[in-house]
Amino acid sequence: MMFSPAKGNDIEFYPYVDVTYWPLFNFDDALNNGIKNFTLAFVNSAGECSPKWGTFNEYMIDSPNLNMSEKIQNIKEHGGDAFIAFGGAAAGENELPAVCNTVDELVEAYREVIVYNTDSQRKASDYLEWLLTRESNLRE
Repeated sequence: MMFSPAKGNDIEFYPYVDVTYWPLFNFDDALNNGIKNFTLAFVNSAGECSPKWGTFNEYMIDSPNLNMSEKIQNIKEHGGDAFIAFGGAAAGENELPAVCNTVDELVEAYREVIVYNTDSQRKASDYLEWLLTRESNLRE
């Protein structure tokens, strides 16, 4: 069942989409029904400090198996936006901060995801600073 956004409303809604859940989510249907913003879930690792969709080795962040770069580009061409969510309830020990051995490794893993999904280096830099501050506060 597809839902359409409320008419005459300035509220933006970013529904979560588990991009590894089968059958794969149909972004074109959602875009054609007026849903233009998405939270893409979830980026974790599969045991090493390398970002992947879900916790599957075959779903590297730029994996042709999911073709997320093309889907994100299509969302943006339709005037929408896509945020990438990290972690999730099932992530457990596969969250990037848990598997990266150093802060530099963690920064590089986050940078790979952020640059993959942003239009400008400045936006990526601001987001990375926010994310690292958040991560630091969570560890304290």
